[in-house]
Amino acid sequence: MLDKFTPRDIDRFWRKVDRSGGPDSCWPWLAGRSPRGYGKFTAHHNGKAFDLRANRVAYVLAYGPIHPKEPVIRHTCDNPPCCNPRHLVAGTHQDNCDDRMIRGRWRGHIKLTEDQVREIRARYRPRVVTLPMLAREFGVAQGTIQKIVNRKLWPKVE
Repeated sequence: MLDKFTPRDIDRFWRKVDRSGGPDSCWPWLAGRSPRGYGKFTAHHNGKAFDLRANRVAYVLAYGPIHPKEPVIRHTCDNPPCCNPRHLVAGTHQDNCDDRMIRGRWRGHIKLTEDQVREIRARYRPRVVTLPMLAREFGVAQGTIQKIVNRKLWPKVE
């Protein structure tokens, strides 16, 4: 559906985006938003309505179809309602998770530093220094420690 916009949909979409700040500024979505702040746009195709994220629509209108290997459209500006294609990049779910960790936006967890991540990995020893012990010490969930140890979080930190 993301590649089948009518000219009417395209015109209606851009009327809901504030581009007054210029080409390098954030272009906020002016209409309805999700609870997390992402713009919500309804497009129509073959008599059916489709609810889409506005940032994904902006990306497709600017760059073409979203590649299946990079299905997540990320904001380089960390501003969910932004629809400026210059602020949008395609990537994987892991890329998006890495962005959140690097930028300190991992909701619900204490922000860990790269040094703390290195320390967790260096100190973890099954049955000696355990996941629960490290989780208590660093004030995060045991699952967070496990993901750090298994390089699912902070994978680029050596």
